[in-house]
Amino acid sequence: MADCEHMTTHGSLAVDPDPSPDGLFEAVQGHFDQAADRIGLDDGARKVLSTHRREVAVSVRVPRDDGSFDVYPGWRIQHNGARGPFKGGLRFHQDASRDEFRCFSALMTWKTALLDVPFGGAKG
Repeated sequence: MADCEHMTTHGSLAVDPDPSPDGLFEAVQGHFDQAADRIGLDDGARKVLSTHRREVAVSVRVPRDDGSFDVYPGWRIQHNGARGPFKGGLRFHQDASRDEFRCFSALMTWKTALLDVPFGGAKG
C-alpha cells in the first residue's frame, strides 16, 4: 500500500506524487481492507466488494492533418453495481491510466454507498 505520509492531495484524493502502476488502486484497496477488518466483513463479501465487475479497454484513433493517426488508450471501469446502475464520470487526460480509473470507480462505489444513493461505481 502507498505510504500516506508521502502523498499529496489531488482534489479529495490523496495521491502519491510518483505512484507505481498499481499505486492508486492499491492505496484504495488498503483503506477498504482496513475498514473491512474493522467491521468484521466476511471473506466472501470482501472478495465481491474488492473485485471490479467489468473493465473495457479501447484504442481511439484520431486522424491528424498530415494524414497520420494518433492512437490513445481509454478505459471504462465498472466496479460494483449491486446498489443500482453504475455512476461515474468521464476523464480525459494524457497521463490517465487504467489503475487511476480502477481507483476512481471503487471510490465512487464507496461514496454512493456512504450517502445511501442507489448507484454503483464506475469511471472512464
